[in-house]
Amino acid sequence: MQPNEKPSDAEMKMAEAVNVIFEQIKLICPGWGATWTNESVEKKAKKFWVKALLDANVRSDLEIQCGLHKTLKSGSSYCPPVGKFISWCKPDPEFMGLPSAVRAYQEACRRIHPAGQQRTWSHPAVFVAAQSVGAHELRTMSRDKSWPMFERAYEIACNRVCAGEDLNKEIRSALPEEVPGCPAPKNVAREYMRKLKKMVR
Repeated sequence: MQPNEKPSDAEMKMAEAVNVIFEQIKLICPGWGATWTNESVEKKAKKFWVKALLDANVRSDLEIQCGLHKTLKSGSSYCPPVGKFISWCKPDPEFMGLPSAVRAYQEACRRIHPAGQQRTWSHPAVFVAAQSVGAHELRTMSRDKSWPMFERAYEIACNRVCAGEDLNKEIRSALPEEVPGCPAPKNVAREYMRKLKKMVR
């Protein structure tokens, strides 16, 4: 931005957010004065943070709250570099109250059975990921094959939760690289994969 150029609405909004971020960081990190040694340095730092956060497309209050939460969780007495703070701004399953991928997989394998599906799932994202992989696959495939499929589906579901997107949108399944059993002719393998895709839709 040029000296006489009027800041955009996005810049003005982010400048307000950065003021709040700095206030919170000062409360979290008692050694902040080692970085922002005086008002002039702090003012320049704020301008840099505004540009860096906008360039990184950090926009929502949720992202900023996530960044501050991880700043607190880091336990550091010193304020984080802006690049580190930006990396902390991406909401993750833990911040959103979601179970870890391993716990979600264990729950999916346990509850995907007809008797277990009637119970309350810990989070809709776990159920959506389990449905995406498929009950048959989770019951019959080895962990080596079903876990990567579930992990991918759960990551997509979690990203949608964090972004506030629709969980009901189809998650295209990641099929195993090899069909279990003996190698099959191409036409048989294609038919198997067609049926498998139909089952997880």
